[in-house]
Amino acid sequence: MAFDLIKVWWRAGEENATAVYRLGFRRLFVELIVVYLLIGLCWAFVPQRWIIVGAAMWTLFRMLAEGRRAIIFRPDAITYRPPLLSPRTIRVGDISRVQEGRVWLTFNGFARPRAGVNLMLKDGDAFGIPLDFPDREEILRRIKLAVGTGS
Repeated sequence: MAFDLIKVWWRAGEENATAVYRLGFRRLFVELIVVYLLIGLCWAFVPQRWIIVGAAMWTLFRMLAEGRRAIIFRPDAITYRPPLLSPRTIRVGDISRVQEGRVWLTFNGFARPRAGVNLMLKDGDAFGIPLDFPDREEILRRIKLAVGTGS
């Protein structure tokens, strides 16, 4: 039962998808190894080791959650699924313009700018999607084709 709930949460927004681009775990695994090496070095110098264990657990949780991020395409919509929150779906017909740029992404409590795309909506709102995925160019091409602003 619990695994079914996790599976539903992990795959949220993928119903009727024509393409799903996930962040993937390979790069995250390398980052995790580096973080754990740094935590291992701190082990010898920090007397309150419970802080280090807590940091290690939090980092592992965030890395696993970060692997959930995805950009999902449907025939009439584009969905961005963040690590922990619910997916946000934007109908293609509501997008007036696609603008490449930088978007802010938080990770482990720190905000960092990443390459991304801003979807300018007809109601004046904007929605940023980070494009730090392995298939960045393919995702950008698909977004432009869906909106009708690219080749």
